[in-house]
Amino acid sequence: MLIRVFKEQICIAAGDDPKRAFASLREFCADYGMGDDPHELAARALAHFCVDQGKFNRSITHLKACIAFLEIATENTHAERTTMLRDLARILNNDPQHADLLGWCVSNYPTRRQ
Repeated sequence: MLIRVFKEQICIAAGDDPKRAFASLREFCADYGMGDDPHELAARALAHFCVDQGKFNRSITHLKACIAFLEIATENTHAERTTMLRDLARILNNDPQHADLLGWCVSNYPTRRQ
């Protein structure tokens, strides 16, 4: 289910340029598998789609899709969006490791408990 939600967010974020947005979606989905942790999926997606040679590659489409996905999957929106994005930019531009991205996802989008 999470992969489906993520794909939907990629489609929405892609707007009139879905070809560019989908360039490596199939490869990503094959590598990721069908896990059930939204933070893990988002952290891997950020690394896969938004980082080249240790820096943010300016893929705003994928960045928006990852954030929208986290908001939906965790049923959480982030009140301090400017600070949150500044923190993410700092991580993305400094050779991000998986643990850095996962930590950002978890701390900014905690999963709501029923």
